[in-house]
Amino acid sequence: MPKISVIVPVYKVQAYVAECLKSVLSQTFRDLEVICVNDGSPDLSSVIIRKITEIDSRVKIITHPKNMGLSCARNTGLEAATGEYVHFMDSDDTLQADCYQNMWDLVSEHNFPDMAIYHWKTMYDMFSKSLKGMTVLETPEDKAKILGAPYCVYKFSRIDFAKKFLFQPGNVGAEDVPWSWMTVLSAKSIPICPKKFYYYRKVATSLVHDKSMVKNRNLCMSFSITKQWLTRNGYWDEPVYRNKFKQIVTGARTGFMLKHGTKEEVENLFKEYPILSDMEDPMDYLVYLPTVHLC
Repeated sequence: MPKISVIVPVYKVQAYVAECLKSVLSQTFRDLEVICVNDGSPDLSSVIIRKITEIDSRVKIITHPKNMGLSCARNTGLEAATGEYVHFMDSDDTLQADCYQNMWDLVSEHNFPDMAIYHWKTMYDMFSKSLKGMTVLETPEDKAKILGAPYCVYKFSRIDFAKKFLFQPGNVGAEDVPWSWMTVLSAKSIPICPKKFYYYRKVATSLVHDKSMVKNRNLCMSFSITKQWLTRNGYWDEPVYRNKFKQIVTGARTGFMLKHGTKEEVENLFKEYPILSDMEDPMDYLVYLPTVHLC
């Protein structure tokens, strides 16, 4: 059984996937398995991955017969993972060579917690600044500091803990939001490595940079899933979490979302999704959670 499972969803990344996998396989920490989930990619990505498996037996390939989306690819990889800890990589990004050694040393030192994180640089570097001098997150006030950076790639999760929380299929471009809230709030303690290991590549064709209302609708869906989970699990009654959630949603509503739609379009979405209301939406958004086999 490997110490670490690395899950790499693959779709239309023939220009980048070899560099991504090289950065993972070149880690100074060698006890890894790398699960590449070929999500029906129509380009040469699968050929590139297959050649890499001939060189390094730590790489495994799971193939979806058709494109099912990032959430399903991550869920498929999570189901197949056999390591003690799991890390999600995006297939167009790369890692610093000492990432996994540092993270394994960290979780070993802290008696193998549910989750550990390393510093993540956002546009304004607010995330790393808010964690300056901190070594572990335990209280709601501590955990709230990273909820505004809802990316799974800087999180390092124990496998039995990670398999309790799935990514919602179909919610393209906003998959990380519910998963991050669920895992961060559920983890008993989250030790922090003060280093930055992850190199994020901005690809112009990514849905993150899409200028249509698709991104806004998917983000509203993610917020709705998150709010329902918070409500049903008692976290909505914790003022720190409720206020942080409303702060993040309001910020998206008046900032980010206006880059992808008009003010009228955004306001109409918030009539459809009562995210900021203290009332619970009657729609059951959490139906996907009970089983990893949904995809």
